Amino acid sequence: GDVVVEMSPMLKITNTDKPYQISLKYKDEYFTESAKTYNKDLSMLSFGAAMVTGSSDKANAFFTETGFSNITLHDFDKEPTKDTMGYIMAHKTIYDAELVAVTFRGLDYGLEWTNNFLIGKTGNHEGFNLRAEEAYTALQTYVNTYAQNKTLKLWISGYSRGGALSNTLASIILKGDKVNVSLDRKSGSAGMP
Repeated sequence: GDVVVEMSPMLKITNTDKPYQISLKYKDEYFTESAKTYNKDLSMLSFGAAMVTGSSDKANAFFTETGFSNITLHDFDKEPTKDTMGYIMAHKTIYDAELVAVTFRGLDYGLEWTNNFLIGKTGNHEGFNLRAEEAYTALQTYVNTYAQNKTLKLWISGYSRGGALSNTLASIILKGDKVNVSLDRKSGSAGMP
């Protein structure tokens, strides 16, 4: 179905004070196609998911309207600090699999941005890696609670700082020496046993 996303005033397109709205389409089929093929509609939907992270009400509405349940908003109930990281987890059954969405806050993240300066001396960006490791631990718990012993598909998205965190989380998940991950090369979806 369609879901309407209201964009942040910082992203307004015209010279009015009205926020820009876009109508996005959600389809379960987006997650049955190969991840190796670009899907413009899924890309826009992912951007829409990232744009609702500035408000718990908008985040809940977005994921509810697209059929997700057990919507969990991490660190949305407190003032953002250098030690917080807002993200949303939700899931739904699609065909023979469980789709788990993880969307990192990329708007209105207050002092969370200070973690961007924690670069580290070697390897991954230390600030992003610390927060992505926390999200990975939470994802394992979430999967064990809602999707255990099911075929798992992951939809990870984010904007700005959230985009960096989503890429770092995906890297952690896909590192064979870090976690036990199977990768379905045909569909391009990652699964956690």
